[in-house]
Amino acid sequence: MSHSTTTLLTILSNYYNLVLTPSLTLSLLLATEHSSILNSIITFITSFLHKPTTLNKTLQNELDQRILPFKPQGHAEGDRVISANTLRVVDAALWKLRLKSGSGSTSASGSGLDDLVREHWLDTLAREESILPASPSYLLLRESLPRVLDTYAITNAVQTRSNVAYDPHADPGQRTALVALWTLYKPDRDLPAVEGKHWQEIGFQGSNPATDFRALGLLALDSLTHFATSYPDRAVVVCEEAVEGGPNWYPFALMVIHMARFALDMAAQRDLQLLLLRSFQVPPTPTNVVLTNPTTTTTSSSSNNPSSGAEEDREREEEDTPNVDTTPFLRIVSELVLLFHANWLKGRFTVMQFEHVEKDFKKALVPWVRRGVIDGRALGWLRSELKLD
Repeated sequence: MSHSTTTLLTILSNYYNLVLTPSLTLSLLLATEHSSILNSIITFITSFLHKPTTLNKTLQNELDQRILPFKPQGHAEGDRVISANTLRVVDAALWKLRLKSGSGSTSASGSGLDDLVREHWLDTLAREESILPASPSYLLLRESLPRVLDTYAITNAVQTRSNVAYDPHADPGQRTALVALWTLYKPDRDLPAVEGKHWQEIGFQGSNPATDFRALGLLALDSLTHFATSYPDRAVVVCEEAVEGGPNWYPFALMVIHMARFALDMAAQRDLQLLLLRSFQVPPTPTNVVLTNPTTTTTSSSSNNPSSGAEEDREREEEDTPNVDTTPFLRIVSELVLLFHANWLKGRFTVMQFEHVEKDFKKALVPWVRRGVIDGRALGWLRSELKLD
């Protein structure tokens, strides 16, 4: 659906008080978030006609279309699954409200907000959107809001993680994680040394991976580790196909780091929101929560080292971010890695084209990622080519 068509249908729908379909609502939301003029026009029309807000309609539609009745947290029976579309609309309304109040930052994470602050946002949002307290729509909004805030927590956590430098002298656990990384991609070979040209065999540019990590901090190490642990056999094959690809080789590890940076930039621009929210359609459980820094450990002796200024900086960074499960973000990075690799093999590119291919890849993917899609459709593939191994 084209941008102009979406705008026209939305205006007509509001004018004639038609119910917005989920797909039209999402298209409208995405369009308005990236166009302040369009947002202003539609806001003016809807407020002038005194029609129900998009959020209120979305919550009502969610409740009307449910097979099982919605039951909020604390109820044994009922369905607590919430559609990604509804979560995205709640997210957009909350983000707009936070910008209006001067709090439009991902730093206010779901895990880091106390109940009073969450209740403040809930009550303010309900009042702004004309949602009656204790109504079914209000209860659905109450259940949705923490899940939306959890996506803000993820974005904040990975941004913080990218600012934590790889420094094995300050944290020996980082060195352990790096050694483990070699084993994941080269399971049949022992690591010859912590530094050396052998690191180029998995696609680093030089003899010390720390050089490539510098641009993205420990998030780079996390991304490489997550890909290998999520797709253990496939990761080894992808790495070999990339680095040992003859005339079509490319630096695999560097590509993963670039995809992580790409995902981080999209998260900062809110382009990952729909994909992140899909991870919270089912309410999270305590068993799903993992540390923000899965590839490192903290040693008790580091706090006694008077010369560990870098360690103190790292601890301050991590204290600002509660333990957050960053798996949804790292999963997106892995999907981007698989798609980039498949596109590279399909195009039979050479390493001299790496920068150009990466640029075109990112440009093509952004509008599709914004709509929750990571596959070859963004790259013009045929339907029969879409399945990735």
